[in-house]
Amino acid sequence: FLLDRISKTYTFFIVYIIINIVSSAAVFAIPALSEADPMLYNIIGQLAMFIPTLFVGVKMFGEGPKETFLLNRPAVFDIIEAVILVIALMPIISFLSMIMLMFFPNKTAEALTVAYDSPLALSIISICVIPAVFEELVFRGIIFSGLKNVSLKKACIMGGLLFAIAHFDPQQALYTFLIGSLFCYVAYRTRSIFPSIVSHFTINFSQLMMSRIALAATGTAEADISTEQAIGQLFGSYFILSLASA
Repeated sequence: FLLDRISKTYTFFIVYIIINIVSSAAVFAIPALSEADPMLYNIIGQLAMFIPTLFVGVKMFGEGPKETFLLNRPAVFDIIEAVILVIALMPIISFLSMIMLMFFPNKTAEALTVAYDSPLALSIISICVIPAVFEELVFRGIIFSGLKNVSLKKACIMGGLLFAIAHFDPQQALYTFLIGSLFCYVAYRTRSIFPSIVSHFTINFSQLMMSRIALAATGTAEADISTEQAIGQLFGSYFILSLASA
């Protein structure tokens, strides 16, 4: 039974990747959507991917949604603690992003730049709400629940690794692995998906708002200095902040 459950979990992850690719191609093939607002297009694409994924996950494991998705009511203080935790981790997240930025382009920044021209409400739904809710239901719900019979350390590490792989972006690999592993532990400690959903939203919302503020202040998406110069100027500061954050 243990091996069967673990193999189902990894099979489900493969199914998730396949649904991701197929749904993206299907939405892209709809001519009317090509003229839609980029954030609205993204919302439709995400829903087309996540809704069938959740349905498949529940059917594969044969458990009720409450057990599969950890839909237990958390203590209010658990949510507050989880949010404080991710805010405290922001310097580490930025530092890990900066390390990978030396090797790979920052596609997240490009996406946030595109979002600047869209209505704020659509951007919040597309970048903050849907990923926070549905990615947590998939990764800290279905996948982490599927790994509950292995050691906690292995379950958190594998949950974080699969979360990083699912982003298809090597520049995000280090910090998505950290976040994914940490959120698995938060779900384990709180026995609920809701603290990690709120924490996930906090990270995405802070990135969205900081990007919009920066773009509004400069009036352009182009930086005045090169990426290499920016990293050189900020690397030491973020390293020290990361040590304090840890």
